[in-house]
Amino acid sequence: MERLVGEGWSLGVFRDGDQLQIALPVDSSFISTSFEFSCSDEDYRVLAEDDFRRHVLDFILHEWLQPTMLRDGPKRDEAKMLAVIKTVLHGSLEDVETEIDSCPQPSRARYRLETMRGDIA
Repeated sequence: MERLVGEGWSLGVFRDGDQLQIALPVDSSFISTSFEFSCSDEDYRVLAEDDFRRHVLDFILHEWLQPTMLRDGPKRDEAKMLAVIKTVLHGSLEDVETEIDSCPQPSRARYRLETMRGDIA
């Protein structure tokens, strides 16, 4: 498997044969796992070229997925995650802002974006 986008402990795009996959490592307390989603060529292009949208997607998905790792946490909603991916990667900037505001911890996502500002400007 070859990593095409991202580095370290962040959202990445990987190629496995002729398949592209978005992978996001998430930790919660002492539990660490990775969540994977299929990735289209167009998704890959946006993630490779638009650091802002890549970071937004990373932070928002993390906020949605981390609580699903808890024993009594919510169940992972695959349809919701795919909708978030589609909106963040292909929606208007207004749609992206709405997704940030709709995530479980928008202030934490916005704080992480603000601290990344120098990297994504």
